[in-house]
Formats: sequence, C-alpha cells, structure tokens
Amino acid sequence: VSSDEEVNEKISFIQTYLSVVAAADRFEVFLQVPEIESIFLEDKDLAEEIVRTYALNLDFKGTDFKLSDLEFEFAKEKPKKSLERLLGGERNLRALIESDLSEEFVLKIRKLDFPQKLIKYIEQLSLDTAA
Repeated sequence: VSSDEEVNEKISFIQTYLSVVAAADRFEVFLQVPEIESIFLEDKDLAEEIVRTYALNLDFKGTDFKLSDLEFEFAKEKPKKSLERLLGGERNLRALIESDLSEEFVLKIRKLDFPQKLIKYIEQLSLDTAA
C-alpha cells in the first residue's frame, strides 16, 4: 500500500465518520503537517527561493542554493526545525513568518495545493450561505 493510498483511506474514513454527525456539504477534510511552516515546503522550488531570499546565513543568501530530493523530503517531515536550520535560527524563521512577504511569494503560495483547496472550500461555503 502506497502512502497516497493510505492518505486517501484516512480521508475517506474521516469523511465517513464526520458525515454521521454533519451534512456532507458542510465540512471538508484537509490533511496537512500540523506546522504552519509546512506551507513554505509544499513546493521545492519555492522552498529554495525562500532560503535564497530570506536566509540570514551568508552561505545561502543570494546563492544558487538547492535542496537535494532527500533533503527536501526530510524537510517536509519537520518543517519548522528544517526552516530554522536553513534560515539560521528560530528568530530568523519567526522574522520570515511575521514579515511582509513580497506579492510574488504570496501569489506563489496561493497557487499551492493546500491553499487552493482551502480557498475553494471557503468560496463554496460563501456561495452556499448566500443562497
């Protein structure tokens, strides 16, 4: 059984369980690593660009920094710790999260899978409520 199959089975189970107590069109199941920093690691190119742009570690900033596929997979498992290491510490990670991200970064983040699912669900709820 692949990881994708396991995830789909878990989503199906949760949806079935929740449908017992709520109308199926009133909830959506989103599985996400429970750290907000995971949003920065949903796309490898974006993660590398964030490190190149926001790293206070002079070894990475402005360089052609690249994550290997293995490093990227490990980083996704522990996004907060990984970004702290790559950006040069907890304070630097907090500064990234609290900073005014450029419009370019915000647009790239909005196009990622999880934000797109969330946006579509909220839009659908708004339409249902208005009707």
